[in-house]
Formats: sequence, structure tokens, C-alpha cells
Amino acid sequence: MMKYILLIFNVLLTTSMMGQASMNMTLLGTWDNDNLPTNSSGNSFNECWGYAADGREYAFIGSTIMVHCFDVTDASNPQLIDEFEGGQSTTWRDMKTWGHYLYSVSDVTSEGLMIFDLSDLPNSITKVNQIDAVFEKAHNIFVDESNNRLHVVGSTVDLWTFDLAANPENPVLLAGSSLPGGEVHDIYIRDHIAYASHLSAGLYIYDFTDLNNILTLGVLESYPGQIFNHSSWLSEDGQTLIFCDEKHGEAVKALDVSDFTDLFVEESNLFRSTLLAPEHTNSIAHNPLIKDDLVFISYNHDGVQVFDISDINNVQRVAYYDGHENTDYNGFKGVWGVYPFLPSGNIIASDRESGLLVLKMEETTGVTDVEDSVSFSVFPNPVNDLLKIEFEYQKEALQISLSDVNGKMIYEDNLNKNEQDFYSIEMKDMTKGIYFLNVNGAIQKIIKN
Repeated sequence: MMKYILLIFNVLLTTSMMGQASMNMTLLGTWDNDNLPTNSSGNSFNECWGYAADGREYAFIGSTIMVHCFDVTDASNPQLIDEFEGGQSTTWRDMKTWGHYLYSVSDVTSEGLMIFDLSDLPNSITKVNQIDAVFEKAHNIFVDESNNRLHVVGSTVDLWTFDLAANPENPVLLAGSSLPGGEVHDIYIRDHIAYASHLSAGLYIYDFTDLNNILTLGVLESYPGQIFNHSSWLSEDGQTLIFCDEKHGEAVKALDVSDFTDLFVEESNLFRSTLLAPEHTNSIAHNPLIKDDLVFISYNHDGVQVFDISDINNVQRVAYYDGHENTDYNGFKGVWGVYPFLPSGNIIASDRESGLLVLKMEETTGVTDVEDSVSFSVFPNPVNDLLKIEFEYQKEALQISLSDVNGKMIYEDNLNKNEQDFYSIEMKDMTKGIYFLNVNGAIQKIIKN
């Protein structure tokens, strides 16, 4: 795994739109369509994926009734190339690429598998097939690229497996398999080794080499915060699996998978987004994807969160973008999916309400150790008159600032080392709304009543 060096983040980055906040990440471009149907939660969009060819970059995003394709080479101005209806309305879509093809499924429908030819991009894409003879609905798909296999889960059987190599426009069904863990919600596969999220049954690791003799290599049935094993992603060196339990208040887990027979999660392996802490701590981590030593996590309400996982006992947040004016964590709002693998370094995200987001992590200079940052907590939040800050540890000096949602600095101060462990900011004369407290680059959202 590539070593990612933590950098100093001393600038509070905000956009001019109400409720948006970021650390070391900026919004480059967006696309939305208010005329699309919504689901019962009032959301129109779901999963996203990316693709690059011939020096250009593309984004795919699912909605209640369509799969949409964009040219995002000019990230500030995403261009809709085409969009295709699957035939029914759904909350859940999933999509993956193989070669110059895109494969898409949807849950609680009878749409089956849609297949798109991407070879004529940027001019157009073509839906070349829609197959419903094997399965009608599925929750998730994954392509084991080294073996040219498409795996389908969350369907009428635990696992459907197709061969893509012989005819990618009409894949050959290899097997329909039952798995010891039962229903699979989401799955990650690399070179036949599968990491399957079995909801309340936990995490199972399988060998899919012989589909007539699937081997169970490891099982993690119980761990801190175990409730709803939702999705996972494997690090590039194959030593660490990051997985999420998609429930309010559950932490993300980092699991050492170097030994499948000895799987356990320590309390020190738990980490999470806490943008509204300490008043609200029940955020919802949805899907993780790993690039180098960074895990990019799509969060309900808390946007895209990025963590350095080079030390799974001391995971550090290094960037985020949150596009919502949150006052609590009720329901399911915010970012559904994220894709960090475009050659440009740009990041695609899909917001359940506002559609496509194109983001970029900021280029920064100056290397520091994790211990040069500061950890702090605030209370109360929401605040009426006096905001109190407690520092867990500090280095030589602290730079403290408070900004409004437009990035305007409204308060700043410096604090010398060991001068005090508590600090207060008078806010009674400030207007109601959202503010952002920045302490040596660590940022927390403050609600003023």
C-alpha cells in the first residue's frame, strides 16, 4: 500500500451556498434535474461510477427511473451525453464497467441486467441489451476484472456469476450459487476472493475459484457496533478491509485481513464522521472505496469523507465535502456513492437529492506529523450564548477561527501551548445559522440558535 503523507490543512474551505462546508476539498461542478420522479424519501438519485478513455473522463449516475451518462472532462461543466430508462421506478441502482461496457442492475424491479456499449464516447453510448431471463432484480454487482467475471448479489439466489469475456453484450451464465451466509447485500471481489456483506449475519470471505465448490475462508459474525454489514472495500495491498454498517450512529470499521482465520475488530479500529458532534453523533456511513492509503466514504448527511488508513489503529480524517445544511441526522439524505479513481484525481459523487457532484482534493504543501494537529470537542451544539471548547491535546500553538457559511472570518485568536485546556467564544450577538470552527485545520460545524 502506498504511504500517504498527512499534510497541514490550515485553511477553512467553504462554498458560497448555504450549508456547504469542506476541508481540503472543493466542489468543481454539478448536475441536477428537478423534473425527475422522487422516491418515498423525496430523493431522486442513487449510485454513481466513473470511466476514462482516450484522455476524457465520464460519470454515470442512477436515478429513480434512469441511468445517466456525463462527460466530466471539463469538471466545472458536466455535459449530459445520454440517459436511459430501465422501465420501472426504484430507489436502488448499481453499475460497474468492464472494458468499454457498462453493466447496470436495479432492486425491487423486473429490469434485469442492462448493458451499454461505451466505445463511441464522447459522442454517444448505446444500450445493447437488457436481460431479464436469469434475474429481474438485484441489489449490487461487482466485476472481478482479473477473471472477467460479473457477480450479481441481492437477487433471487445468493450469487449469480457470468462470464464476460466470450460475449460481453450477452454474458454467459456460469452458476447460480447459495452461500453459507445467506442473503448478500453488497460484495467486493479480487482475483476470486470475495468479501461479502451478509447484513445481520456479518462478513464472510469466500473463494469463488470453483463455483461448484465455493470455499468459506473466514467469518466475522460479531464485532463492535455489528448490526447491518452493508458494504466493504479492500486496500491495494490486500491487508486491510474497510466496511460500513449502514445504520444511524455506527462507526466505520478497519479490519486486518492478512489472516482469514483470525478476524477481529478492536475498538481502536473504529472511526467515523462527527460533523455535528457532540449534539448529534448518529451519522450514517454508506459505501467505502479505497485509493492508495485513503478511504473515500459516502455519508448520509455528512457528504464525502476521506480518511487516511495507513495506521488502522489511528485513522485520521484528511478531507471532506458536505453539501447539506444539517441540524440532525434524521432519515436518509446526502451522498449515496463516491468514485475516486479518475486519472485527473477528480472525484465523482452522487447526492440523493441534488444529483451529480464533481469534487477535487486540494493540493497542499508542507509535511507534518499527525501529532501536530489538535483534537477538540465543543459544547453545547447548537449553542445560544457561549460556545465552550475543550482541547484533548495541543502542540506549540493553536490558531482558532470562526467563519460563516460564506467563508467570512468573524472571529480569530491564538492560544499558546499549555495556556489553558478550555476556551470559550461569546456568540450571543451573532445571528442564527451555521458557523464553522477551525482549530489548527480541524473543523467542526456549529449551529447557532
